[in-house]
Amino acid sequence: MSTDFSQSNHRSNRQDRNLYHRHEASKPEINRQNKDVIDLALRVFSWLLEAIRVLTVKEIKIAVSVQPSRYELDELDLPNRPTLLEVCSGLVTIDEETDTVRFAHYTVQEYLVEKPTAINTGSKIGIICGTYLCFDKLAKGCPPPTDYTPALFRRRVRR
Repeated sequence: MSTDFSQSNHRSNRQDRNLYHRHEASKPEINRQNKDVIDLALRVFSWLLEAIRVLTVKEIKIAVSVQPSRYELDELDLPNRPTLLEVCSGLVTIDEETDTVRFAHYTVQEYLVEKPTAINTGSKIGIICGTYLCFDKLAKGCPPPTDYTPALFRRRVRR
């Protein structure tokens, strides 16, 4: 005899498996896009996976636009809101009330953690953070990236 809780739990597990398969089905849709669009989607996923708090739309737009060895941000490089959503094929959503970017469902994050292929985590995000800190508008006399990258990487790995 099954309890209400076990039936509810079974339904929940079945829904999660269905969502997992839906996320798997989104991969070909993302991969059919051109290389720059795929790269943007992977950068969005990376930042959402690695962030220690929810990011605003402005923060994610800047984060995915910073390029190593370029010490200023070109406003033309910032993706617009619809582009952020479109390249991620429904796996990311923007909360209009808080102006934040999130995964559309917690299972998206679980899926990406389980299958981290091509996600730019760890050292690459550390390099981007260091590059941002050295932007001409933020700092003068910042050391070259090779001097601080190992320290940033160690700090990210310890987290």
